[in-house]
Amino acid sequence: MVSAKPLSKRDDNSQPSSIKTEADAMFYLKKYGYDTCENEVKKLPMHFRTNNCQINIRSMLKAFQTTYQLQPTGIVDEDTLMIMNFERCCLKDNFNHSKFGKLGEKDIVTWTLNDTHIPQLGIVRARKQIRDAFYDWTKVTSIKFYEVTRDEKADIHLAFVEKMNDPLLSGPDTCYGATIPASTVEIHFDLREKWIDYDSFSGTNLRTAAVHLIGHALGFEHIFDKVSPMYTLYQINDTSSESDIEASSESNVETSSESSFEPTTTVSSSTTTLEMTKMDTFVVEKGIIQLGFLHGGVHTTPFDDSQDLNLPMMTPCLGVEVFWYPDYLFAIRFIYGDENPSIPKIYHGDPSERTPRLLSEKYLMENGERINKITWYAGTRNWQSDGKFIRFITGIQFFTTAGRVSPLYGTNKDDAHTESFDYYTLAFAKGGSIMLIDELQFAWKNQVKYIQ
Repeated sequence: MVSAKPLSKRDDNSQPSSIKTEADAMFYLKKYGYDTCENEVKKLPMHFRTNNCQINIRSMLKAFQTTYQLQPTGIVDEDTLMIMNFERCCLKDNFNHSKFGKLGEKDIVTWTLNDTHIPQLGIVRARKQIRDAFYDWTKVTSIKFYEVTRDEKADIHLAFVEKMNDPLLSGPDTCYGATIPASTVEIHFDLREKWIDYDSFSGTNLRTAAVHLIGHALGFEHIFDKVSPMYTLYQINDTSSESDIEASSESNVETSSESSFEPTTTVSSSTTTLEMTKMDTFVVEKGIIQLGFLHGGVHTTPFDDSQDLNLPMMTPCLGVEVFWYPDYLFAIRFIYGDENPSIPKIYHGDPSERTPRLLSEKYLMENGERINKITWYAGTRNWQSDGKFIRFITGIQFFTTAGRVSPLYGTNKDDAHTESFDYYTLAFAKGGSIMLIDELQFAWKNQVKYIQ
């Protein structure tokens, strides 16, 4: 999960200071919600609104300085300019999060990425960062996120846009993106931003920015805590801890009594990680099991091998049995405990015979090796030629601790997700299936902690 390191301003030359004068500061304060006249006028009916309110930049500056825990001098001093020149979210500090509706209360949220404009990072790496950002939110909410094609209805549309074409992104300040309420929520990233997929002062980490903007789409407001992913200002981050974003999902905005903002309630959520979860015969201790990314299509009949097969904790996954055509998978069975006869054989999907005949193979572990990386693919097909397009798992490939790589089962031409964790090997599979494999999610066992 993305958690913030100490706030740091970029030291590269790609983002020179843009807020320099009092006039610049006035633009900034009005853009980000400190215009007391605008705030008061909006509370009145249209026929009572006048232009008699006097803008007081000193009071606006004091409110801003108090919010960001600066000395409330009421002047455009060096500390104030430093904060105003940080890369930040393009939404107001006190934006009305209720406009985003109730996405945060849904069980399933779909999203799609418009690739009309491609950032310098490249669309493949950009999509991976955005997927990881949605995955971060699955760790602290009960929501399942599914990527759909541009032709399918999505709850959230993401796109890279020209700054000049989006009023929220425009202006002399340095803001990287915005979440826009509509019947379909839109998330816009500044196309000209120097997007990167690692942490550095030389660019903006796309995953970090996406986590923040997705949070707004789910109804979470700004939190004025420098370690929160919902803090307004961009920060250098790591992906080691869930605590800060979990705090974001459970906290209200705290503001000083001198600030012009009122606290509001955020959407409540619950953790869905496997940490400290008790299954029928699977007591998962913190740190031993890591739940991976849920990748695929629309959720159908769920399965969980750990519960469905009543797996003891000691039982290893020692292979797979796969049924496929060259363009998609039909069925898969994960083999636990060296084909232990006491463990029933459960196939996910439909392995029954058909014409042309299915390809099939058992891929088994040898001499203590384990599966430590998986790449699997999800695509959309016109299933049964009935005009109905559905999304499901179309290909999969396995990698082992011995350096072996399985054949590609199915196709690698669709959306890929590769997953591995240092010191973890495959524990069991979860997902959904009926006739096909609709979605897959893997649980990984920490070999170091488990041995200890």
